[in-house]
Amino acid sequence: MNIVDSILLATNNVKNAMERNETAKKSSRLVAFILSLLPIPVIQQSGTMLDRYFSNKDMGEEFDKIWRELSLLNPMINEIADMGVALQEIAKTLKDHASFNLKIEHLKELLVSASDEKFQIQTHDYSTQEFIDSVVTTKTAEITAEKFSRNVISGATFNAQNTTLKASGNSSNRITNSNFNGSKGSVTVNEEAQANGTVIFEEAGIGFASESNLDFGHFQMGTSGESFCISVRQPTPVQLLCPACNHKFEMSFYEASVLSFLACPNCGTTNPMPKIK
Repeated sequence: MNIVDSILLATNNVKNAMERNETAKKSSRLVAFILSLLPIPVIQQSGTMLDRYFSNKDMGEEFDKIWRELSLLNPMINEIADMGVALQEIAKTLKDHASFNLKIEHLKELLVSASDEKFQIQTHDYSTQEFIDSVVTTKTAEITAEKFSRNVISGATFNAQNTTLKASGNSSNRITNSNFNGSKGSVTVNEEAQANGTVIFEEAGIGFASESNLDFGHFQMGTSGESFCISVRQPTPVQLLCPACNHKFEMSFYEASVLSFLACPNCGTTNPMPKIK
């Protein structure tokens, strides 16, 4: 989905929420704009979130305040009849007034925090969904990939009692630079990892169902049978070629990565060490 699809989905969800709620907030267009900035999985299940927003007086007042400021800067965002076009006008206004960026980020966090039940991402049938640079505050979160599908989670923060990642049918959940925060502790995944099977982040711990693991490439942690194990993979030896005599030879990845100069074991010629990737 592109940004146009996100705006259409966001505006429709806000309009539906307004029909369910007798109090139509003046800042509903700002709510729709903030919603359009969130990942598609969040927008798709935003019904409960929006109902709670429209029922939260304090949250509504914060949105109303920013909306009044934006309306003074650009009255068109309030006068344009089409909500989708108004959202694009809001984006133009924010582009010209960078001082609003922090306020918009704060409103994003407020809106997402309105959903405090179960947050779900479900991907299946050869599909991929990305969840990037977002914060979710919820009771529990569940991320599922089924039948040759993949979820990509990057730069995300989950504030939840527990976050469960499930992958089955040749599927996977990929995580990098993300935090899983509980009330009594947290887990941070800095390196890129692939979660296979069922992996649960809860407080400061990680739980694994049978035959499940986190694969970091150079090492893997998880369960095998009834045992928990950590396995370390030996890096593939680096293949090198002497530029003087064309002699081919190998050395360990670690040795190749720390040397500044390379001495050929065949002819003895010393050359600057090529960059090892």
